Amino acid sequence: MSMRLVVVLLPLGIALGWAVYNIGKLAIEQWRRTGSKV
Repeated sequence: MSMRLVVVLLPLGIALGWAVYNIGKLAIEQWRRTGSKV
C-alpha cells in the first residue's frame, strides 16, 4: 500500500465515519422524539 493512498484514505474514512455517527445520532434523537409524542 502506497503512503499517498493512506494519506488520502485516512481523512476520508474519518470524515465518513464522523458523518455517519452524526446522522445516526440525529436519527435516534428524532425517532425518540416522535416515539415519545405518539
